[in-house]
Amino acid sequence: MTRAGMEEAPQPDRLAALNAAAAAAQWDPAAVDWSERIAVPWYLPRTVYVDIVSQLFHGERAARDLCRRLAGTLDDAQAETFLAWQIADETRHCDVYRRYLARLGDIRPHHPALDVTREAALAWRGSPLALVVATHILLEGEAVQLQHELAKAFACPLFRDITTRAARDEARHHAFGRVYLRDRLAALDPEERLAMYRWVRDMWQDCALATRSRFFGLDSFLLSRRRDTVEARWRRHAANLREIGLVHAAEATEFERAAA
Repeated sequence: MTRAGMEEAPQPDRLAALNAAAAAAQWDPAAVDWSERIAVPWYLPRTVYVDIVSQLFHGERAARDLCRRLAGTLDDAQAETFLAWQIADETRHCDVYRRYLARLGDIRPHHPALDVTREAALAWRGSPLALVVATHILLEGEAVQLQHELAKAFACPLFRDITTRAARDEARHHAFGRVYLRDRLAALDPEERLAMYRWVRDMWQDCALATRSRFFGLDSFLLSRRRDTVEARWRRHAANLREIGLVHAAEATEFERAAA
């Protein structure tokens, strides 16, 4: 089913289609050719490359933990089934990145921004829809773009293989968020929607500050390759949040004006 067709179909059918896709797309890490030689990019110090891959591993683990936090809170059996598939996906991603890092002989500490995200998610006491927004729209949307960029940037065949496989799964997770949230957000009281938008935006800003406070190799590498500021990335996410109905354009404009 195409994205347009999926978004026009009744929601139960859309969720069922995503679950069928998730079941069909499960892959075995043993299918990866682990005999491939690892090729560290010549233009990066090995320690920086290890740091970049380490942040991918930690990000997958954070996504798995957030899905576990969501499990049992959603009001739809199909959605709960999808979360179970997603937890399996994220666990598999953790396993393959951990195995790749073992080949590199090191793993770097996780980025402090992940602590910000995890603590904010654990502290949230409102609707679980806000956690779906944070996990599936913001974090998974970021993961899809990042993994595609790194798969193009790094010539290591083994890295490209596992990262391309993971990116396909992340795109499906992002699609779930769009499908699950669209109807439910439209039914919310405007005050509740805006409270969720404020929480998500504040969490993003806090993560951005944490990122700037500790300039890991991942950040410096990406910023050296493209003019993509935190503000530009937020504008892309804000457009997605408007598209799924979390905030209307006039509301977002007023909110940003008040926050300035």
